[in-house]
Amino acid sequence: MKLRALVPALTVVMLLGAFTVSGVFVRGPGCRPGESDESLLRLSGALRVFLADAIWLKMRSHFHDGKESLVLSDARTLLYLEPDNPRIRAFLHWHLAFNMARKAVTDESRTEWYREGLDILERGLENDPSSAALNFRMGKTLFFRSGTDDVFRSLCIERCGLYPVQLAPTYLEKAYLAMNDAHSFLFFFNALENAAHFEMKQEAYGAAAKLWKKTVLHATTWIDKIGMEKDGAADELKRYYIDLEKLCALMGRSADGYELGPKEIAEKKRLELKIKENRFFDVWDEPDQ
Repeated sequence: MKLRALVPALTVVMLLGAFTVSGVFVRGPGCRPGESDESLLRLSGALRVFLADAIWLKMRSHFHDGKESLVLSDARTLLYLEPDNPRIRAFLHWHLAFNMARKAVTDESRTEWYREGLDILERGLENDPSSAALNFRMGKTLFFRSGTDDVFRSLCIERCGLYPVQLAPTYLEKAYLAMNDAHSFLFFFNALENAAHFEMKQEAYGAAAKLWKKTVLHATTWIDKIGMEKDGAADELKRYYIDLEKLCALMGRSADGYELGPKEIAEKKRLELKIKENRFFDVWDEPDQ
């Protein structure tokens, strides 16, 4: 038989191998489903890329069929094949932190799903701190989980001593600076607002004032980025955040024991009546990957 005639048959065999590699052949005797032993890493570069593409297609099929445990197995195998691929890390983190954690029946199991998801992103960021994809994914998780899950909040405090809402702006700013688009900017801008309001509730007025000052610097950019330019809009937006900054400064001085004068008291009351905890745009209710 000619070599050319063997090519289709060999291709089919390789595809079948790829479609089973994440479930059978790559697991050593001590590996969990979806984990691989080092034999997988010894594959040649071209074959690894070929297998990764095939497994990615299989994973998408499992995802659309709602087979989340098989998606997890596929994604873990992909990470072994391509550990430096930020797209795979971001996807696996999202699947763990949103799909698997959502279905957990105990707080302990949900904590472990969250922990594994955070570890995956953090290891990627250790190797590539400026990665737009990894910073954006981390920032979005912190953003969406900042006020909705006590288990996630407790885990963040355990790991770094800060609340998710305090951590989100740092990651989202890095992502925005790298991506420079309206989508990433909206997340970053709203994360700044959320963090500033949080610090005000905690009576950390100095920290809140710094965040409002930073928000002022980005206010005009926000108007430009989302195409809401209109007469006076940028000035109105800036005045709003400047007033918040002033209010925090006055509240901070009062909290520190400084006795406000009559004019300062009147200004504080005026600002408190004027300012409401509103937003200039709606955030998304459901996370996307």
